[in-house]
Amino acid sequence: MHWLLPSIATAASAAFAAAVLRQYGRRRRPYQLAWGISLSMFAVASLALAVGAAAGWTPPEFKVYYLFGAMLNVPWLALGTVLLLARRPGARRAYLAGLAAFTLASVALVVLARVGAADLAGQAVPEGRRFLPPGVRVLAVLGNVAGTAVVVGGAVASGYALRRQRHLRTRFEGNLLIALGVLLAAGGGVFAFLDRSGKLAAGLALGAAVMYAGFRRASAPVPGTGAARPESRSMVTLYTRAGCHLCEAAEAVLRAEQAATPFALHAVDVDSSPELARRFGVRVPVVAVDGVELFEYEVPADLLRARLRTSGAV
Repeated sequence: MHWLLPSIATAASAAFAAAVLRQYGRRRRPYQLAWGISLSMFAVASLALAVGAAAGWTPPEFKVYYLFGAMLNVPWLALGTVLLLARRPGARRAYLAGLAAFTLASVALVVLARVGAADLAGQAVPEGRRFLPPGVRVLAVLGNVAGTAVVVGGAVASGYALRRQRHLRTRFEGNLLIALGVLLAAGGGVFAFLDRSGKLAAGLALGAAVMYAGFRRASAPVPGTGAARPESRSMVTLYTRAGCHLCEAAEAVLRAEQAATPFALHAVDVDSSPELARRFGVRVPVVAVDGVELFEYEVPADLLRARLRTSGAV
């Protein structure tokens, strides 16, 4: 039954990856592509683990399982968080350069590792202690620790920002579930370093399932409350600044919604006054509806529409 948990992980992570990549296809946001790639890695690693446990291991299967399941998936997931939240282009470029170097080093070390059929014979889930060089396992821990810090920090910060907005409670809960799922999956990579690869299988399965549940929870539609008041129009304020690509994306979402929904839109450059610059700092874009700040960094069209409905703009 060693194949059961990996099979669950394959289904959950593949469904999660497909959902995120569909969003990328519609919205073309780089962070969604990074998340989709990472979750595809979860699915590939879990599939290799399920096949190896069910039919017997081969060296290529084990290397695919270890590379994508214990080394690369969490750092690539963190790339999505960096692309979403990092305000400075230099920070994004630095992480991309580090990730590229880490990926090349990981691939090279795993490909060159001497793994033979005899090393894998008779093992439901092989341990890497006997045939993987220490450098491979050290890289696995470094990548998982750094990636987890970025992803969990970003998810918790995002969830904290939404905690008092009752109509966005599902988004807050979803962010926390995603953070928990990453912790579980990254914990599997640490177990792999400690020669407990069976725990890696459990970490992948549980992590992927929890992250998928978080994605579904965060993506749940927000029902409107109260009757619509067509006679009133909401005022939507976009706090932005020049050279901010996320601000441009947020304005594009607002303009598209405004074409179908009557509301007033006012863009404010936070660098136009020292007071606004101090108030918002790097926290842009921010969108307020009728004076209430609702969204930071990203404007989900369905949540905006639901809020406008409660304000009577729809």
